[in-house]
Amino acid sequence: MGVGREVLGALVAGMMILIVPVALRGFASANGVGGQTTAYLASKLVELPMGTLLSVVSIAMFPAVAAALAKEDGFEEARDFARQGIGVILALSVPITLGMGFFAQGFADLLYRHGEMTLKDARLIAQMGAIMMVGLIPQAVNTMFLAIFNGYRDMWTPFWISLVGLAAFLGFGFAGVIDLMSLAWLYSGFHWVVMLGLLCLLGVRHKMWLVDAFVGGQALIRSGATVGVFGVCFVGLQKVNVFQMSPILVVLLAIGAGGFAMIGGLMVDGEIRGKVKGVILRKMGRS
Repeated sequence: MGVGREVLGALVAGMMILIVPVALRGFASANGVGGQTTAYLASKLVELPMGTLLSVVSIAMFPAVAAALAKEDGFEEARDFARQGIGVILALSVPITLGMGFFAQGFADLLYRHGEMTLKDARLIAQMGAIMMVGLIPQAVNTMFLAIFNGYRDMWTPFWISLVGLAAFLGFGFAGVIDLMSLAWLYSGFHWVVMLGLLCLLGVRHKMWLVDAFVGGQALIRSGATVGVFGVCFVGLQKVNVFQMSPILVVLLAIGAGGFAMIGGLMVDGEIRGKVKGVILRKMGRS
């Protein structure tokens, strides 16, 4: 019976997250012809890094967290693994968010501006995608939180938190927040609300406080270095009129700026640097 409850809890928690993109497209359709398509393609810009890299971190860390929690005295070990997992996710997701957010136009042009797609349509997708990219960081962190709650065999807490976030999302939508850019902010806000709720309840219910993974001294130094290096790259690229270049060149330069920003952050955090290397090697099938 207990196993059945946990499976059901995991199922409904996952369903809450999946409903949001569907609701987003539903509300976006009120913007006339192309509204739903714009929202769908913009959301795919966010899903691209989530599916190809960021979700790997929580998958890689879950066995270690679950094994530590299964030990009678494994709490501190589990907390350390969780803190490292969040650190890796932030080290990867912050530069990706900056790179794909500030250079969203290049990604939209390269991926979508084919056939009858106009510059105006691609620009609208890019603008919406850039705003939705603000939600990439909490969306990625939430996969780690779900892995931790799963290790505790507690998937009902994530369900209730997701339900509250979903209710707020739907409430604003039915109240008339249906403009595409407003919906993009609402989408990002949903993931931030869920992340903060999971962070707080993980501490309240299971006494595992992980605030230091976000705002601890080393985390702040790493994030500051990441943002600083990206800022230098972005200012330099603006001086050479990067947005007047071909989309493929813009995307390559965006990836380069994000990559340098990630390296800058990891240079000041040796512990997370080693973990990131392990995740990348795992993704490449070398470990």
